[in-house]
Amino acid sequence: MALPISKITGVGPHTVNVLMEHGYTSVESIANTKIVDLTQVPGFGIARARNIIAAAKTLLASEKSESGSKAKKEKAKKPSKKKKGAKKKDKKATKKTKKEEKIKTKKKTSPKDKKKKSEKAKKKKKASTKKKK
Repeated sequence: MALPISKITGVGPHTVNVLMEHGYTSVESIANTKIVDLTQVPGFGIARARNIIAAAKTLLASEKSESGSKAKKEKAKKPSKKKKGAKKKDKKATKKTKKEEKIKTKKKTSPKDKKKKSEKAKKKKKASTKKKK
């Protein structure tokens, strides 16, 4: 179903009439046009044409994501048939993956890195003791 032009942000009733007179009848038609083509419509400069086309594309993208989320919600409403023991297994699996993620995110330090850190710490201690004297 084609969305009406009036849904585009920044397009009022007068602009809708002007666009309709020049063959733009839906949001899709505006989103798929080139800036140069839209500047041929009276009252549309490059900046306004760019903004209207961007707004039309954004509106189409949000409309598509909403229709996709409705389909996902319908699928989610259907109850799944799991065995009684399946929940316990799923919980264990998620715990394992969380532990694995923690392990992966920890920065692994090589012996060389540890040595460098200890050398830096020694230098800091020496510098701080010199300042105290």
